[in-house]
Amino acid sequence: MKIESLGFRQMHDAQIAELLRFIDYSLSAAAMADPEVYEEMNLRAQELVEIFGGMQMVTETSLEL
Repeated sequence: MKIESLGFRQMHDAQIAELLRFIDYSLSAAAMADPEVYEEMNLRAQELVEIFGGMQMVTETSLEL
């Protein structure tokens, strides 16, 4: 069984923006939970970006309250 999927190059700009926004919100929620949860979520998000043809995702965390 062959499964075809879209990559970033085939996606509409709005689709890419929403996917990246979802990743951003997910990482923000994970950062509030626990450092280990954040690290796992960050790894999963990076893998997701790569599956869609992205090269690298840059994240920044802050300890500000």
